[in-house]
Amino acid sequence: MTLHAERPVTESEAVPVERVRLGKETVTEEREVSGEVRKEEIDTSGLEHGRNR
Repeated sequence: MTLHAERPVTESEAVPVERVRLGKETVTEEREVSGEVRKEEIDTSGLEHGRNR
């Protein structure tokens, strides 16, 4: 004799519900920019060349 038991089966399924389209728009723009330009200099006269510290 074989005994049988009932078990509930629960499943979930992923189905497509909407379709979305993506696009891109390229915008090129030219502007005139003004401002002060700074420059930094480092004095290395007291260091030996070729030697890392």
